[in-house]
Amino acid sequence: MLAFGSANAIAEVDTHSMESYTTCAVYHRMLAGAYKRENQSALVDLETEEMNEFIVSAKRAAEQTFGAETVEQQFLEAWRADTQLMESQINGNYKNVLLLHVSYKKRCEDLQQ
Repeated sequence: MLAFGSANAIAEVDTHSMESYTTCAVYHRMLAGAYKRENQSALVDLETEEMNEFIVSAKRAAEQTFGAETVEQQFLEAWRADTQLMESQINGNYKNVLLLHVSYKKRCEDLQQ
């Protein structure tokens, strides 16, 4: 069984799945956190907006897949898994957030189209 929100498995799931959208939401959340630490408020706002758009899409996809009654639970499980994975990938240091670009930037840009 595929774990919800497994960022490494994004290529293995439907491109427009809850898991894919959630992974991208977390990616943009990580970018917003990095920019916040650098006091770049305009970029924080931009990344937060991107994150929120992906959250809406993730929940919409979850509702279609799992039904309305489990959307929040499914989304939160995926969010936690992706957050944990990405924090591990940057070794808990937001200065390393550029490492995430390699894995997620193109995938998330493609998902928006």
